[in-house]
Amino acid sequence: ATALLERLAHGQPRLRARPRLFPVAHSGGREYFAVRATCCLAYRTAASPDPDGGGYCTACPLRTDASRAERWRRHLEEGVPCS
Repeated sequence: ATALLERLAHGQPRLRARPRLFPVAHSGGREYFAVRATCCLAYRTAASPDPDGGGYCTACPLRTDASRAERWRRHLEEGVPCS
């Protein structure tokens, strides 16, 4: 289904941006999360936002994949909440 939607999207500007699947490996196996297709702009409320640190949601498309994976892995391993 995803492949079909990707093909349809190339020439259909009316299709909305879609989240992307993001796999995270951890000691219990692999979990999948969704990275948002658009930013909610919550980082604009932070005093010193950092795409690899605080101020950006974990699922924000502006965050780097490395920092996103680390945050979600920590959440899965240690139960640390992530925004």
